[in-house]
Amino acid sequence: MDLNEFNNFYNKATEAKKAGDFETAKKQYKFAGLALLTLALDADEEIKYIMMERAEEVVSYADSLGIDGSMPSIKKDTPNHESRKNESASKAEKNGDDETEFAPSEISGMTFDDVAGLQEVKDTIRKRVIYPREHPDVYLKFRVDMGGGVLMYGPPGTGKTMIAKAIASEVGAKFFSIKSSDLLSKWYGEAEKNISALFNQVRKEKAAVIFFDEFDSLAPNRDTGSSGVMARVVNELLSQIDGFQKSDTLLLLLAATNRPWDIDSAMVRSKRFSVKLYIPLPDFEARKHILLKCFEGIPLDGDIDFDDVSQQTEGFNGADVSEFCNRCKDFVLERCIKAKEAGLSIDEEIITKNDIYGTLRTFVSSVKTDDLKNLEIFKEMHDAK
Repeated sequence: MDLNEFNNFYNKATEAKKAGDFETAKKQYKFAGLALLTLALDADEEIKYIMMERAEEVVSYADSLGIDGSMPSIKKDTPNHESRKNESASKAEKNGDDETEFAPSEISGMTFDDVAGLQEVKDTIRKRVIYPREHPDVYLKFRVDMGGGVLMYGPPGTGKTMIAKAIASEVGAKFFSIKSSDLLSKWYGEAEKNISALFNQVRKEKAAVIFFDEFDSLAPNRDTGSSGVMARVVNELLSQIDGFQKSDTLLLLLAATNRPWDIDSAMVRSKRFSVKLYIPLPDFEARKHILLKCFEGIPLDGDIDFDDVSQQTEGFNGADVSEFCNRCKDFVLERCIKAKEAGLSIDEEIITKNDIYGTLRTFVSSVKTDDLKNLEIFKEMHDAK
């Protein structure tokens, strides 16, 4: 079963409704909903939810359609294509022709200094991404390829988004942060339209960075049975990326994923996301940097050994270290609140060694060992090529 069967039932229902045969229309709408629900069972997780929600709407519309064609209460939610078109036109008229759903994100002058550690990664990005745009004459002179995007992969919470923002800031570009939920839609064909709208918006900028987060959910491997919907999404993305090479806009494509092996192979070819960078867990110095930053300006026990704490947080990602710091502060917050409720001063309250080491005894890293092993295997295979 494919979307053609859904469309066939849906079109028959629409024709029956126009002809005044509302009993047939109700049946055909329900058949359409069932067809879409059947398709959803074999779809990817994210698109499955979208398709199931759409199927429920079609069936709900059928149930709401009276024998005389009346539509109680939920008329605004009907799946009628014409009503959606009118709604979109009304929205465009209200917002103005030049406005779009996609707008650059605030990056507040972030630089690589704000990213803890990862010096090797930063050096690679400067050579492959920043310098070619700052010194294009040098790269052109020696015919060094400047095209293509960068795929950052690694365990979650390692600062991939911060790196992307820092790159945009370093090259003075507008930053468009995109997740799959920003582009995918429950309406047939609208995901492709959203992708086109995104690239059309970017073409209006002199320099731009598009950052695709959780890229594996937006560009899944078409060879492993991804749905027809997602295959069209991947095709549209590839078409827009390839077509952008003729644009006057200085565009840098960045993507991040925790599952690089799930990304369609066509996406990682030359001129697309050919540069693949492994973003590892923070090392000793990076973890210490995060710890000191988190506790900066806060009353602390002078005997706290941050070298030891940094050593004991090995295996934590950056987000874990930050959350660990917040958990440490919970103890002193509780003491301060109790003191205030008792009418006592909190001037002498500080974060103690017991707060730090008590938290260390109970805090567990969010990093999954199996995921880390798979990522390291992927890196070894990529480095060996």
